[in-house]
Amino acid sequence: MTAGHKMADNALLSLDVFDTVLTRTTGSPAATLLLFGRTLHRQGMISCAGEKFARVRLEAERDAYQEVGSRTTLHDIYRLIGARLQLTASAREQLMVLEQAFEARVLRPVPLMTARLRRWRAEGKRIAFVSDMYLSSRFVKERLVEHGLFEEGDVCYVSCEAGQSKRNGLFTSVLCAERVRPHEVTHVGNQRNEDMVAPKRLGIRVEPYIAANFNRHEQLLDREGWVTEGVSSAMAAASRMTRLSIHVDKAREEAIRDVAAGVVAPTLIGYVLWVLEMARQHNINRLYFVSRDGQVLHELAQRLIKKLQQPVELRYLFGSRQAWNLAAASDVSAQQLLWMWDATDVLSVRSLLARAHLQPEHVRATLYRFGFDERNWNRNLLSSERRRLRALFKDEAFRAAVLERIAQQRRLTLRYFRQEGLCDGRPSVLVDMGWTGSLQNAAGELVREAGGCLTGGLYFGIRHDARRNHFGFRHAYLFDESHGGLTAAMRMKLIRVLELFTAADHGTVMGYEETGAGIRPQLREAHNQQALDWGLPLVRQVVLRVADELMLDETLVNPQADLRRVTEQLLSRFWLEPTRTEAEAWGACPWEDGLGALSYSMAFARRYRWRDSAKAWLAGELPSHHRGAWPHGSLVLTPQPLRLAVRLATVLSLRKPHD
Repeated sequence: MTAGHKMADNALLSLDVFDTVLTRTTGSPAATLLLFGRTLHRQGMISCAGEKFARVRLEAERDAYQEVGSRTTLHDIYRLIGARLQLTASAREQLMVLEQAFEARVLRPVPLMTARLRRWRAEGKRIAFVSDMYLSSRFVKERLVEHGLFEEGDVCYVSCEAGQSKRNGLFTSVLCAERVRPHEVTHVGNQRNEDMVAPKRLGIRVEPYIAANFNRHEQLLDREGWVTEGVSSAMAAASRMTRLSIHVDKAREEAIRDVAAGVVAPTLIGYVLWVLEMARQHNINRLYFVSRDGQVLHELAQRLIKKLQQPVELRYLFGSRQAWNLAAASDVSAQQLLWMWDATDVLSVRSLLARAHLQPEHVRATLYRFGFDERNWNRNLLSSERRRLRALFKDEAFRAAVLERIAQQRRLTLRYFRQEGLCDGRPSVLVDMGWTGSLQNAAGELVREAGGCLTGGLYFGIRHDARRNHFGFRHAYLFDESHGGLTAAMRMKLIRVLELFTAADHGTVMGYEETGAGIRPQLREAHNQQALDWGLPLVRQVVLRVADELMLDETLVNPQADLRRVTEQLLSRFWLEPTRTEAEAWGACPWEDGLGALSYSMAFARRYRWRDSAKAWLAGELPSHHRGAWPHGSLVLTPQPLRLAVRLATVLSLRKPHD
């Protein structure tokens, strides 16, 4: 409030109630009624399905307001419900009592409002709670008292008792009852017409408070609540509560926080809930979450099993393609070392050899024979040079050097696996994001050699080029390209985003080393400093807070509900339709490429230049600055004239239609 609008000592502060000082852990009012209906059906209180009851309840509320107007009470609503569902008078009364009890159960104070109310009272302001509501002022006051928001001297006005809504006379009634003039009152609320336009028309000062309104990600989650048996609506509410609880100062941090709460957390929590359900169905009592993607998944699972009261052992396993694939190789054949040639934008002699724990200096003579002297060890190789370098693996001296590294890494990796219990004979399942299953193959080979049992692997997604698997089952959550589903283009785009969302706070696992305390992982760096500097701690704080806030009471929601459709919608919209602040904040996030010691990071998105419009003209699509780039983020970051040029170039592309 500005100094020029300082309120008089006897001024009245008028506060909206719902989604201003109180909010629901179940989502929107409609989502809350859905869960109420499901609860009634489960308890045998109604004969129809919970979803049908919720729809009848919503229609009855709408029709009651059309019939009775602002005086509509819960009795008016249940009079119509009773007629439509053929309920007795006693059944209607019982359901009304149960609905009010349910409403009380799911209400929570909006974070910071308790402190703000305390400050306002200290400033001498009188408090009036004003609500358009079919429930009595007594019920509303009881809820406010329960959460420490209502004190002696406060007043409460509701439309059903005043016979007037905020738009049509309720504020006038408050002014008369409290004997104050409009300029002595300030109203705080979240709805444009009811809480801003209507009081302002009377001369009442207005302070909008819309932070507790669902943002666009939460609206999508809540809307899908009818499909997800209430879980996504509860996620929307948990996202909102997290946003309101974690304060940030800058727009960039706000965009990181809000996407983490509304997109990252629901996506990863949905996956982990599926993993835990798969474990329950298949009697799996031990899960290994593989680094680095598995770090946040492991932390989420630790929180969620407490809510679900599920007895399953959760372990975090340090591993990587470089560490396990090299250790599992039985020879130096092209098939055994196929993973070393995984495509990256930058590949030098040094970075390729580092994948086998070798340095060019170790095989200098061999490299010279194949035409690679010191001047060519550190530069990015041409495609022809990459093909020529493959012949290196047929050289006996080089093969001997690689076999020595394989034996060394195999011995240490097996010791690490034994240390972590993977080889004790108990069934074990790996959990990872994906994408080709090579880690499962490598781990399975090593565990089998040590006499252990690798039962299978659970993945967010599996690529069509997944390596043939001989070690247990392999199940995917969102997509398995061998079975179709999402388009190939969209799958690749989502993979880029997901790898961003699951960044770890430590570096890549290079291998293992022996210490006095046992075997520990060798990390490229102890801290993933670029990600930490960008904002990873905030993302992790938010994601875990959403899990803590998430209502997973199995008497209300179904934690096993299918969340894949809403997950795909969240990810697709974030990828295709970022806001400017989202593109600025998340486009600056470092996207890591490469393999092992010589991997490197690039900004996820950066603005286009004029030369990019020519690339768009030739390619017929938005150009990518690197193979993990976010083109739609780049487009949003680009100034308007150039943005239009790039868009136009994709439309008028020279590319043939069949291309």
